[in-house]
Amino acid sequence: MTTRDIGDVKPESLTFDDAIIIDEISNDTTMAGDSATAVTTEHAVKDYAIPKVPSPSGGNIPVQTSGGDLTNSGVAISDNPDLGDDDSLVPTQGAVRNYVHQDMDFVNIEMQESGGAGTGYDTIHVTAGCIFIGNIKRTDIDENLTMGGNLREGETPATDTLYIIDLQEDTIELTTDWGDVRGRILALVVSDSSDATKFVYQEFDFSRPGDVCGSLSAVNAGEIPVFAMSNGKAISSSGCVISTDDTLSGDSDGNIPTEHAVKTYVDSRAGAQDLVNFTRSINATAGQFDLDCDFMFIGSYPVSGIDLTLDTANSAGANAIDTGSWVASETYVVWALYGASGVTLVASLATSYSGVTKPSGYDVAGRIVGHVRTTSGTATDFEDGIFCGNSFSFFAPWIIFNDTLPTSYQTLDLSSYAAKGTTAIYLGASPKYATGGVFFSYNGTNAFAGCKEMVVNPITIRDCSDWSISWKAGTAPEQVVLYWCGWEDNVL
Repeated sequence: MTTRDIGDVKPESLTFDDAIIIDEISNDTTMAGDSATAVTTEHAVKDYAIPKVPSPSGGNIPVQTSGGDLTNSGVAISDNPDLGDDDSLVPTQGAVRNYVHQDMDFVNIEMQESGGAGTGYDTIHVTAGCIFIGNIKRTDIDENLTMGGNLREGETPATDTLYIIDLQEDTIELTTDWGDVRGRILALVVSDSSDATKFVYQEFDFSRPGDVCGSLSAVNAGEIPVFAMSNGKAISSSGCVISTDDTLSGDSDGNIPTEHAVKTYVDSRAGAQDLVNFTRSINATAGQFDLDCDFMFIGSYPVSGIDLTLDTANSAGANAIDTGSWVASETYVVWALYGASGVTLVASLATSYSGVTKPSGYDVAGRIVGHVRTTSGTATDFEDGIFCGNSFSFFAPWIIFNDTLPTSYQTLDLSSYAAKGTTAIYLGASPKYATGGVFFSYNGTNAFAGCKEMVVNPITIRDCSDWSISWKAGTAPEQVVLYWCGWEDNVL
């Protein structure tokens, strides 16, 4: 027997020390026996293995079937950076990276003079190797833009105007409509100040998108830099500076106040223009003043939901007179006071916050919210009337003069009738014999010449520093009745 031949061997005669006993040489190509004591022939191994490894097909990736066999996936590996829309290709990492970073590849915008040097820039030459508009990719762009050929339909060329270069899927437009950009803003250009068909020269730099170009010397010391749109991304001086002046005394469009400056200024002036749904009324016979307000500032403190009643029946303190007792025929200032206890009303003879006697818990801030006048007969009743805006009008005007008025100017002292802190008073004159009317003069002006019957439509004395005016009869001395009809304040 040679080394190439194997004869009949009895299992019991083929033994090895400490070895596995081989009891079969198999040529079964299915290897169905799966025996640990059999060896297979070369032919059996080859026939069993060939179905398990598929033949390559166009570089496709093999995959394992549910039965354990390998089969063609139908999917190939691709290193092409111009990704298509094919599910039979799997891009490499390099292809994906190159595809993503092509968003603005080789973009260039150049101003050109088609008529030659010195004729004006009438053309914008746009080239781009690749650029995305949303998820739409445009490549190999090479276009010359002109006002005549690329201005959006419906728009008319205008001088010294900012235009958007609107890159779209199948076109490029020039437009001024920021609200209707139909693609991607590629750049901004400005038309010439004298010729709407030409553009102001500017340089475009896409080498580092987002960077600012230009010298810092273009910005004045202390001023805020801005982009000069007619020069691409170049910066220039805005002419504006940051201001910390909390009085805003400069009243300048060149100052930009800080947050602290604005807050301090507003809080210190939170007064006449900060009232929401502010109403006031009088219950005359009950001696009550009612105030309702959804929101107001008292000093710099915002307060909401105010519904308060000042009552002459209350003891001095909160929602009453601030100190002492009520006096007949007296005008009182009504204050809204704020403090740890909330908000209250007090009536006071004081016209300044420092002069008010403040109840405990209401001593942080205060503001005037109105005036009341006690009657001549009862100190705890108020003169009846109506509030309308900044004005208060008596239902029954007071007679402050009833006598013969001469034709020469006479001094009329109204200081006792001008309510404390008011800005104007209303007077009505009723001549008994209307022969020449009544003339009023103050601050050097005959402002109300020829007035006759003024009870229904009283005149207004405003901005009189000492409330001392002059008046006279018209053509002859006559008996005149002069009425105090009401006042204006500066609460609203």
